[in-house]
Amino acid sequence: MEIANSYIDRLFDLLLQVFELRELGLSILEDTQWFLNKILEKTTNQEEKDAFTLIKQSVVSWIEDLRIRRGWGETKGLSPLEITYWKKAAKIFRELKNENLAELTLTISKLREAEDSLLVNDPARAITLFSESEETLEKLGKKAALTAKRRRLNIQAEIFYTKKEFEKAAQLYLQIAEILEKTGFRGKELALIRAYELLILHEGSRENWKTVSEYQIKISNLLREIGQVEKALIAEYYAHSASAKSAEKQKDWEQASKNHLKASELLQKMGSTISALYAKLNHHICRAKAENKSPEWLEEAEQLVEKARTESATDPKELESKVKQFLSLIEQENQPKK
Repeated sequence: MEIANSYIDRLFDLLLQVFELRELGLSILEDTQWFLNKILEKTTNQEEKDAFTLIKQSVVSWIEDLRIRRGWGETKGLSPLEITYWKKAAKIFRELKNENLAELTLTISKLREAEDSLLVNDPARAITLFSESEETLEKLGKKAALTAKRRRLNIQAEIFYTKKEFEKAAQLYLQIAEILEKTGFRGKELALIRAYELLILHEGSRENWKTVSEYQIKISNLLREIGQVEKALIAEYYAHSASAKSAEKQKDWEQASKNHLKASELLQKMGSTISALYAKLNHHICRAKAENKSPEWLEEAEQLVEKARTESATDPKELESKVKQFLSLIEQENQPKK
């Protein structure tokens, strides 16, 4: 072709970047117009000029779509003409024996159609289009193959989630996190958090509380890494709560007591005063069992906690008052005798 290849390479690299950034890629998409103008300015072959003119028309339509999404959070849907332009341009490149440009242009058309399929709630078609795009881009040695793969995995993961196949969905999110790390794009931590949340659902349904606790700690650490300290505290609380369940299941009352105490401290720090009181009472119950003691309050306290846990309480304020009475009684008992 009689066009500077560097302009063409840069043009298609920018177009593919937009699929990773989506609405945030609007400025990049606008920049492609400069490259298109340069390409049209330098070409003398009319067929080549026709192909890039069609691409320019497609880009204008795409820019309009992204402006609407970014400005109002809405979309007008994919223009049928835009896809026609992409496909006509690909046909011209194929006739000019430039297979690489033909495949790249057709792939961008497929990626745009895949996004539109999601908007019209056709995930199966979107998966097919992303998969085909991934295969072509990988063959052409384009990093954007990983973007297409990530988008496909994301759709498949959410399908598994709706089917309550949490472990399968989690494995796909772990793959997404790897892709984000490899490509250098942000979001790896959020993908990992999503994966661990799904694994928590999977393990929680099997009452594997020790494993649930381990995943909650991982979530807490990741949330701190991205500066979400308050959410990190909540995840840490859930970790200790799950660890307490695991210890209770194994009748390790000493460990359960420690976990409930830590949970109480975290709840107090988060401002959940009433929940903190219940956790504190659980701490004393497990502590008594760890010391092989059977104080008079133990059985009634256990019934009270169970009642609150099963949400069968008809008067929360009355229960709160009773919890405070128990805690006051226990503190009096624990005071050293003069």
